[in-house]
Amino acid sequence: MKSFNLSEVTKKMNNTINKPKLAVLENDLIKITFQYNPDMIAKVKTLLFTGRDGRWNPEKKFWRVDIDTKSIYLLRSWGFEISNELLNLEKKLLNPVKEFQPIKIEGLKKELYPFQNEGVAFIESRNGRVLLADSMGLGKTIQALAYLQLHPELRPAIVICPASLKLNWQREIETTITKRNKTEVLSGRNGADNPCLNLIYM
Repeated sequence: MKSFNLSEVTKKMNNTINKPKLAVLENDLIKITFQYNPDMIAKVKTLLFTGRDGRWNPEKKFWRVDIDTKSIYLLRSWGFEISNELLNLEKKLLNPVKEFQPIKIEGLKKELYPFQNEGVAFIESRNGRVLLADSMGLGKTIQALAYLQLHPELRPAIVICPASLKLNWQREIETTITKRNKTEVLSGRNGADNPCLNLIYM
């Protein structure tokens, strides 16, 4: 008969029973751990998640959701302990940045206007998670491309746009950025699973 240490078994049971409810920042996602609870699982499943690998990690026993201020608010209201790193990110997302330091973008072929440079600084301050709502003609395209020039590791990058703008985007990419700027225009069934998509990737 296999022997066991009763104190060790009891300790493991207590650790399982007392598993805290934690939410931490990990790999650009919110990592969530808590003791098994069907009601809490149902709540967590309502949080925003757009990843492809699944929100539940069965091997390491944790949940993951997108970084979203609403999700952080709900997790707090459900009694989760929020990590300091995640709290700082929440504060950064909720409090608008009033002043930006100019950003130097090495290798950019075009010169940005000061307000466009400020726009790139804003994108950088939000780790690329932004919606640019400048009026037409103020340079949303060049701001987006300048951010990609700052981050050549963010490839492939996909642009979804009307068919009439695909060649314009390709031209802007090739005349604006120098880092990993190879482009391919997809049309019809050429390289795309969905023929309805109009996109360029680089």
